[in-house]
Amino acid sequence: GAGASVVRAAVMGAISLMALFFGRRYFVGLSLLAAAFFMSLWNPQILLNDIGFQLSFLATCGLVYLSPILEKRFSFLPSFLAIRESFILTISAQIFALPIIVYNFGALSLIAPIANIFVLPLIPLAMIFGFLSLTLSTVIFGFAAYLVLTLIIFLVKFFAAFEFLYIEIKWLTWWMVVLYYFFLL
Repeated sequence: GAGASVVRAAVMGAISLMALFFGRRYFVGLSLLAAAFFMSLWNPQILLNDIGFQLSFLATCGLVYLSPILEKRFSFLPSFLAIRESFILTISAQIFALPIIVYNFGALSLIAPIANIFVLPLIPLAMIFGFLSLTLSTVIFGFAAYLVLTLIIFLVKFFAAFEFLYIEIKWLTWWMVVLYYFFLL
């Protein structure tokens, strides 16, 4: 019952742990392909009918293959508060997922990369505090997780208010999506 992104991450994590256990090198690109293979073997319709799978797979491809290239091109961005890293990861994932987002939802958010620069560094904090709250059963970590999640929701609502930076695109066809990926590769 888990979402496609959770299953993909779990398969990739299991492959990583097996590589570590057996003393082998871990190749994230091969791990991603193996996850896609096993998931589509389990459910062949996932490739065409599960937007969550498509977005998760493509965003991860962007992180794995495009972010190292963009790292060199955006070295001028400040690295404090993970600004450079957040920007590069956001742009890498969105470049790969963009046609699927626009094709399926008919819209493009121009503010999303900027919003992600502010939100992305907070996600690990929310995960750590949530994990510590569950495992140690302490209120202090639960309250910290609550504060971080409240800040994330505030930032999302704040950036969502910039409605003029949201563009509807209804003219994108499937062959344009295929052409985009052809040129991207």
